[in-house]
Amino acid sequence: GPFAPNTSAVNIAADFGQANVVTGNIISPDGSTSPGLVLLPNDPALSLEIAWKDAIDMVNPRRVAFTESSAWSVNGIAIGSTLADLEKANGKPFRVQGFGGNGGGVVADWRGGRLGNLGGGCTLGVQLALSATASDQSTARLSGPRSIASSDATLRAAAPTVGVFWVNYR
Repeated sequence: GPFAPNTSAVNIAADFGQANVVTGNIISPDGSTSPGLVLLPNDPALSLEIAWKDAIDMVNPRRVAFTESSAWSVNGIAIGSTLADLEKANGKPFRVQGFGGNGGGVVADWRGGRLGNLGGGCTLGVQLALSATASDQSTARLSGPRSIASSDATLRAAAPTVGVFWVNYR
C-alpha cells in the first residue's frame, strides 16, 4: 500500500497525485521539526504528515502523523478515542507520561499490548489531551515527570481523549 515501510515521496505522489503532496518542515511529537511531506494539505480531515528516515531522498517513512482534524483511524483509534477505547484496542492497560510540556500525555508503554506492534515493526504513538472539564486538582496530580497507569482513578476521572496520533516505523 501507499504507506509501506519502503515507500517514498515519489510513490506517494504517484498514488495520490503531485498536486496533493507538499514538502516542508513538519513537527515531531517532541516539538522538533524535520523535513517531510504533507499529504492532502487542503483537506484537514484527510491530511497527514510523513517524516522520513532518509529526509534527503524522502524514502522509508519514520513516522506518519495524523492531526487534530483527522478523520483517519488506525486499529480503531482516532482523534477523540477514550482511555477505554485504547485499552480495548490494546488488549490491556498501558502507561502514560505525565501531562504538561511537549511530551505530556504521550503513551509511554503499551505494556506488551497489540498497539505496541501493529505489524511490520510499526507501533502506534498517541498523545492524550485532558478534558476541559478536568478539575485543577486532577490536572495538577497528573502533571509533571511521572508515569501514570491508564487504570489510575484520577486519570480516568479526567477523561482524556486522543488529541493526536501517529504510526512509528521500525
